[in-house]
Amino acid sequence: MDPSLSHNSQYIWPIGMNPSLSHVVQPSWPFGVDLSLSHGMQHNSQLTSQPSLTHGSQPNQEYWKEIIVKDLGYSEVAFWHIDKLFYIDSYASKLCAYAAKTRDTTCCTIGLGPLSFAVPVLGYPNEFVVGVATSIILILWDTSTSFQYPFYFVLKSKEGLPPGTRWNYGSVDQNSKIIIGTTNDLPDAREGNLGSVWAFGQNKNLLLKLDNLSTITGGFAWGPRPVKEKAEKTPPVKLYFADTVKDEVVTYEVLQNRDTKIKCQKKLFYLPEHGVNGDPGRIAIDDRGFLWVPLIGGHGVIEFNPVAKKTNRIIKLPAAKVGACTFGGPHLDILYVSTIGYEYKEPREHRPQGDLGGHIFAIHGLKVKGIPTREFTVFPDGLPDQILSSREIIKREKMLVARRQSGITRRTKAARVET
Repeated sequence: MDPSLSHNSQYIWPIGMNPSLSHVVQPSWPFGVDLSLSHGMQHNSQLTSQPSLTHGSQPNQEYWKEIIVKDLGYSEVAFWHIDKLFYIDSYASKLCAYAAKTRDTTCCTIGLGPLSFAVPVLGYPNEFVVGVATSIILILWDTSTSFQYPFYFVLKSKEGLPPGTRWNYGSVDQNSKIIIGTTNDLPDAREGNLGSVWAFGQNKNLLLKLDNLSTITGGFAWGPRPVKEKAEKTPPVKLYFADTVKDEVVTYEVLQNRDTKIKCQKKLFYLPEHGVNGDPGRIAIDDRGFLWVPLIGGHGVIEFNPVAKKTNRIIKLPAAKVGACTFGGPHLDILYVSTIGYEYKEPREHRPQGDLGGHIFAIHGLKVKGIPTREFTVFPDGLPDQILSSREIIKREKMLVARRQSGITRRTKAARVET
């Protein structure tokens, strides 16, 4: 089957469905072990047991690391939601979910081209808004099983972008819009300024917010919502933007209104000035407002204080291309970091000896927490019957759960009165 995003195909049912659990991924290293992080690490390096959270993988460090998923291609962690880490295997056209409790991984093969981002839908755990090529689609997927070619509905397609340009990164802002950056897969386009940022709203309109950016835009993160003082206008929110081509992180001010106006670009962090090697990837932010910047070509992640404008910790990893990071775990205190593999586009691409690119790492014990994932609201207007029917089933299930809980509460209260 070769699904298409043509305008004549708004949505499709998969033909010859073949749900499979063959993509369940198991770790290559024992869980709960302390990974050696020296640059000379080999695949057969000796591993030492991880005794506790207070003994880390580098001298005088309290954090420790483990591999949770291995042998991916161009993988990027996306978000944490309902006890699962979601990540994208872009060129394999897969959205995957890693269940932390069971350590099982399931994947949904969408098969429509390179994936760029995914966000959860508010109120419906089996719905996700996904960026694929230059389209934004809504998919149905029960994350408890792996699946191929899910039912999807095209929310919006964008025409007229420069040749080779597609969606790259997207996340939900404080105004409940998906803010989306672009990238370009043509090697000759890297030096141009073809990058742009768009806002996709609940009304399904797609509006240009920034243009003339570097052709390859990295990720971005939203600063904490400022506190509004009395008799003052609502202050803008900081948007931290990774410019992969220019090796820098810049800030914008985003007005907290319906228009989501983005303005006032300022350079925050030029990596070479801080002695940092590599290009910034998809950044994360913790609840203090500190940035966590993955380094493509830099073997690690850096913790950066945007107020003091200085680098704190450097988390070294045994992979050159560290592409994305996000916080997750039951307490949002685990930093999940994805690395970029080899041979996902070129069959004979050289992998440096000992490089574990394509693995996803979990970093424990950093003593910081991330912020919860924002969900996107998809209104029912114009949605196909298959999605509306799925929503009705979920609503009924929620009602049954609520009734059971209410009955248990009443019985518990009655028992207390009797005693």
